[in-house]
This record gives sequence, structure tokens and C-alpha cells, in this order.
Amino acid sequence: ALEMQYNGDMTGYRMGFPGMDASADLTWPGAKHFFPVAERAFTVFFVVEVVLRIIALGRKFFRGYLNWIDLIVAATGLIEWVMESNAAVNSKAIRVLRFARLSRGLRVFSFRPVMDSLQLLIKSFSASLAVLFWSLVLLIVIQGIAGMIINQLVQSSFKTLSKSADQETQDAQILVFRYYGTFTRTLITMFEVTLANWAPPCRVLVDHVSEWYASFFLVWRCFVGFAALNVITAVFIQ
Repeated sequence: ALEMQYNGDMTGYRMGFPGMDASADLTWPGAKHFFPVAERAFTVFFVVEVVLRIIALGRKFFRGYLNWIDLIVAATGLIEWVMESNAAVNSKAIRVLRFARLSRGLRVFSFRPVMDSLQLLIKSFSASLAVLFWSLVLLIVIQGIAGMIINQLVQSSFKTLSKSADQETQDAQILVFRYYGTFTRTLITMFEVTLANWAPPCRVLVDHVSEWYASFFLVWRCFVGFAALNVITAVFIQ
């Protein structure tokens, strides 16, 4: 997590992102050299630990699924170490291996107090899978239909986009397109309207297309954002 924060600060500085005016090498002195050394040390520690446990337990080691997770984590650490020394290896493959090592966090579930509570949560979740599935299907279908209707209605507002238009008009058309230009953009916007902050997508259409769209969003929030979601929540509670 700390390495990710460091890399993010460095990327933001290189991009000129607002608020990131100093290089991560200045705000994180020594981090550039610390993270690789710490990563190697943890890899060596995990490998030695797994080898000692295999020697001590023998075949019993391979009977526990958590031991298999530790073995995979140790193996991926070694593979990543070798791949990093090879410049021809794709960096995306190395990042995938790093994600695999996060599975070691599953060992926390081996503690008995955690397992009792976890079993209760898993049983409750599995009992509600059917309701969850159809609830998601219903929401996706409703939001997809509403999104397609809005997309067709606002097509004229950004189909006429041209270089001859003034800068303010171009900015408005691009802003509308950012929210409603394609089906995927519109579907994401509808999820945002239903489950998150609905005001920005509403204001985009009200300010740059027509004020009549305000009535659509008010009705949508009342019937879908409030009534439908509360009905689904009530079904889960019961």
C-alpha cells in the first residue's frame, strides 16, 4: 500500500496533477531504495518459512489449503524476483504476480473467532444469492432502458460538434458526451444517479440541454432511487 501511494505520488507529479507540486523522491526520501530492499527481505522470509514448515510437517503441509496459499505466495515472490531482473519481461505480468501475493491476507481467516463470524456471514450471503442476482438484473435492465432513452434524446446536442463552434459550445457538448455519449458511459451515469451523487449528471443536462430533464431525474430519484431500492432492501432484511 505504501509503495502504491509512492508510485501514485510520482505519477501525479509527472502529470502535473493539481496539488502534487513536489516529486515523491522529495516527500518520500529514501523510499525509492527502501521498497525494493524490503520486498526482497519479505520474499526471503516467506520462502524460508515455507521451506521450514515443509521440512517439519512433511506431507501434512499439503493437506491445508492455507499452506497452499503460502506456497503460491512464496513461489510468485521468487518468480517476480527473476522476472524483474529480465528487462524483456512485460511489467504487467509482474504486477499480476504482485496481486497474487495479496492472497496471503486470507490466512487471517484461520483464526477460530474469525471463522465463526465468517461462517455466519457466508451462510447469510449464500442464502441471499438468488435475490441478489435478480435484484441486480432488475436494476441493470431498468437503468439500461432509461440510459438508452436519454442517450437518444441528447444525441442532437453533441452530434453537431464541430471545430467551427465557439469554445463554450464545444466544452458543453464534450461535457454532455462525457456523461451520455455512449451506452457504457450512459449506463455508468445511471448507476451514479441511482446509487451515488445524482446532481452532477442532472446539472449537465439541465444547464446545457434543457431544464425539462430535471423532471425526469426527480421522478427517477423518487421511484427508483428511493422506492425501488428500499423495496429491494426490505426483501434482503426479511
